[in-house]
This record gives sequence, structure tokens and C-alpha cells, in this order.
Amino acid sequence: MNQPKQYTGLCAENAPKAERQFLCVVAEKLAREGYFLRSGGLEEYSSPFEAGVLAPIGIDPEAPRSISPPMHIYLPFGMAGERVADQETYIDIQRLHHMKTGQYHEVASAHRDVRLTISVNRSFELDSVVPALLGSDLNKKSLFMVCWASNPTFDNRNMINDCSGSMSMAVRIAYSHGIEIFNTAVPTHKHRLLKWITGDNR
Repeated sequence: MNQPKQYTGLCAENAPKAERQFLCVVAEKLAREGYFLRSGGLEEYSSPFEAGVLAPIGIDPEAPRSISPPMHIYLPFGMAGERVADQETYIDIQRLHHMKTGQYHEVASAHRDVRLTISVNRSFELDSVVPALLGSDLNKKSLFMVCWASNPTFDNRNMINDCSGSMSMAVRIAYSHGIEIFNTAVPTHKHRLLKWITGDNR
């Protein structure tokens, strides 16, 4: 059985509305091309991608679902905002083995800014990003990450290695695990995605 092509989609909560709409379009195109979304963290992190995934199969985000859409959304708790864990599409990380053993937290802690003081709930929100990038068993990393992350920094190969704000930890994890990052806050990245969406091969 073929494994789905898995990518991570994350969006900083302070992303402009136009950027969130663009990420929704990207997610819809990826869903149509057979990609499987993984996301997590705050509801704002995943909502534009969720909407994009649901669009091609005609599922109303407000209505009960009779089929499972091609996505896994990792929740920090059994309920997060309007989302309720079903362990099929919306997954409560508290019920996963590597959360119980502390391995998600270990990965998250190794990549977040140690100068930050965060609450327990915020820690769980950050932990839920780990399986979105590396898989629930930490052994199947995403092919790439699509995101909006402000003020990115780059290494000497012009690869994004950090950013400011809430997306910093996710970017650091992706970078350290060799996951390619497409950040729509970077004009060249956004232009590349736009050309792919429109089929412009020039």
C-alpha cells in the first residue's frame, strides 16, 4: 500500500488575512495533487490549511463529516477551540505513546528559545507541532513544510533556519531535520508557489 505524500502546514497566528487565504489555496492545490496534510498547535496554525483540504472534497467545515479528509491535525488536548479529537483526523497528543514518554516535549524543548517562559498549556501547544513535522512515531518526517513565518533568517545556503514569533520552534525543527521550508512571507517562495498553482512553467 502506497504511503501518502505528507507535508506540514502551519501558519503564525498573526499572519495577515491575505496570507491565510493564499495558504488555503496552496492547501487545496496540494490536496488535489494527492498530498496529505499534517498540522498542529493553535487553531490558527492549521485553520487555513484545513479549509483548503476540505474544499476539493466538498466538506463543509461547519458540518459533520461522513468521510475522513486527507489530514491529521494534532491537538494539544482532547478539545481545542472548536476542534474535538476523534483520533482519526483530529488527534489528541495526550493519548499518543511518544507524548506519554516525553519525547515530543524533548524535541520541542531542544528547539525552542530557552529564554521564553511559557505555561503548561502553551508547552502542550508547542509539543503538538512535533508530530505534525516528524510523524506520530517520530520516524516519518514531512516532505516539506508550507508556512507563513515572519522575519525569517537564512543560513549560508539560503535555507531558512529561524524566524521570529510563534513559528520559531517549528522552523528550527524543520531545518534541523532537513525538511524543506516554503515560507510565503519570503517573496521568492511565494512566487514559486504561485507559479506552481497557476501552472506557469516559465
